Amino acid sequence: FIVDLPVGEKKKVHQIAADAAQTWQSMTKEEQVAYTAPLLKDIEELCEMKKLSIHNVPMASFNDATTSLGHIEDEIRALHARTGTEVMLVAVRSDVDDYLRPLTIFSSERCLNFFRVGCNMELTRFAIRFEAYCVSGIDGVARNYVQETVQMKSEVASLIAAQLAAGCKVRISYQDFDRAITLKHSVVLEGWPLDKFCSPSDIPTRNDITILREAFRSGRARFRRLSTKEYEDW
Repeated sequence: FIVDLPVGEKKKVHQIAADAAQTWQSMTKEEQVAYTAPLLKDIEELCEMKKLSIHNVPMASFNDATTSLGHIEDEIRALHARTGTEVMLVAVRSDVDDYLRPLTIFSSERCLNFFRVGCNMELTRFAIRFEAYCVSGIDGVARNYVQETVQMKSEVASLIAAQLAAGCKVRISYQDFDRAITLKHSVVLEGWPLDKFCSPSDIPTRNDITILREAFRSGRARFRRLSTKEYEDW
């Protein structure tokens, strides 16, 4: 359909379209197929590449993800309506530069109730955590976990020291509490929830740190000054 024109002469689009239509109509069916087959193959390959290729532009990626997830959500709800099949889907970004926000799709409230009862959290909270993992990677998650645990240990140590100082102006001694605190200041510690009495910095697990923190926050673990008789009996 390419027509050679004199130098400097241009045809308008409608003129080109008319010429192309006339040429097309003059071709046999076999000629039309032979001419368009390579073009159709190129178009199909281009569509396949677009469908599977990774987007480099955040906005294009966001639009693609939003549209595709919208179609998937419609299919999930239709499937549930037809068959009663329960489906949960969580979609998050994998790059901090992407725009997609954590998305949860569920077929019914039964899915949400399962997460609340079985996993002790909301599905949306799980999606937020999953996004954090995907964006930062396992190294980032592990690093954040360690940092948070160290911070918790520091907070618990400060909490214990503050509660002791409120009733006894002395620094706590974990290695020799009986002699340094009880013997000298008539103060005992009640309700320590762990098997081993030690500094929070020496507690190995985050779970134990959490238990200790909640014990002091709730008052189950506390410092108490002994009465004269209690001190004598001690």
